[in-house]
Amino acid sequence: DRYLLPVYAPLDLIAALGWVSAVNWLSDTKMAKHIKAPLWIYPMAVVIQLVLAVQTYPYYLPYYNPIFGGSYKASEMMMVGWGEGLDQAGRYLNEKPDANKLQVISWYGDGSFSYFFVGNTHTFSTTKDLNDHQLKKILNMDYAVIYIQQRQRGIPSRLLSILDQEMPEYTLWLDGIEYVRIYNLSNIRD
Repeated sequence: DRYLLPVYAPLDLIAALGWVSAVNWLSDTKMAKHIKAPLWIYPMAVVIQLVLAVQTYPYYLPYYNPIFGGSYKASEMMMVGWGEGLDQAGRYLNEKPDANKLQVISWYGDGSFSYFFVGNTHTFSTTKDLNDHQLKKILNMDYAVIYIQQRQRGIPSRLLSILDQEMPEYTLWLDGIEYVRIYNLSNIRD
């Protein structure tokens, strides 16, 4: 989808021409006597776009077309998340005492999360199942940052089934989708 980004600017211009043509057509019809289209359609189109954009601030990738179900359907239909919210998860954990000594495992341990977290970050393996040794190693860490793509894929299934029985210490929702869960693993070990 990144390769499609350059096409948006010309398509926006074509869409704007379509709106202008529609307003001009509307103002030339018999309905123009009853509707002052040029005075309210343009600002209304801008306001609608602003309202839709503000809903996902400060991240714009979590926007999903409301005509097709919006964010409520998106996570059911496709993989969601490009690391949005992991900066906030890192900042949240940075506020913990001795944050630089914390051992945290994250889906994006070598990327989006590690850029913002001052402690030691470990990355989840992409293997679906964990053996006893791997599970014990993870549970001996301080925190686990679980991302939406990880839950959608069910990786690692054994750990996720354990965590599903626990209450996350912190959750981050963006436009109706739960993107991040942070679990205090010391609570699970005890």
